[in-house]
Amino acid sequence: MIAVSSGFVPEKEKKVDADLIPDKRSYRMISKIRHVGLRVVDPKKSVDFYKGLGFKLLFCTVEKWGEKIISVVKMLSPCGVILELIEGNDWPRNHFAVEVDHINDEAVQKENEAFRVGYITDPDGHYIELVEVKREKCI
Repeated sequence: MIAVSSGFVPEKEKKVDADLIPDKRSYRMISKIRHVGLRVVDPKKSVDFYKGLGFKLLFCTVEKWGEKIISVVKMLSPCGVILELIEGNDWPRNHFAVEVDHINDEAVQKENEAFRVGYITDPDGHYIELVEVKREKCI
């Protein structure tokens, strides 16, 4: 099954300082890990590998990330975390996404009716996707 999605990715490699997240209490209010995104060279080989570890294939999608169209395979881990296998070497970077209770307006890089998304990096440069779910829109 192929679906088309708008995706949530910064238009450029914009690093956002974690201090833009409102206050430290809000930043620490992580309710769950939403997914882990890994760039892969050969999606089929990667799917076979992760199936061998007990992951289940959910679906494949084609997403627009800035000017590029990329393929993403979504898999479910045995413990319930989504794994995104992303074909390509550009955006998106390897990352993990967490759901937070609030993102400061200055940190929001993508937004739609249901989500507000921002990206930060940790002290070692690892990308973290912050996802604020607009609960009133997700019924």
